[in-house]
Amino acid sequence: MRELTSVIRENLKVDQPGEHAVIAKVRAAQDSDPEYDLHLGILFNSLEEIEERVVRIRDAGLNDPDLRGRVKIILNRARPGTGEVDERMDQSPLFSGVGGIPMA
Repeated sequence: MRELTSVIRENLKVDQPGEHAVIAKVRAAQDSDPEYDLHLGILFNSLEEIEERVVRIRDAGLNDPDLRGRVKIILNRARPGTGEVDERMDQSPLFSGVGGIPMA
């Protein structure tokens, strides 16, 4: 797998002058939709716990010398359509301004 990745990076000139245009499209998709590519899911007991931990991780990514510039968090709120959940998301200091994935 490492060899395949190396060949792909070399032929598409990833992070090099003349980088293939498809790389920019993939990066834009990854930035706009956290579920586009490989992602990590973690189960928490409450939204408050998620909010608290994300704030701490963001802070570490800004202030911890070992993590500064190495932490990227893309928030994606719950799918719309459940009134109670939608209302809680709207009240969240973390998720209130975040767009969600539209229902299909």
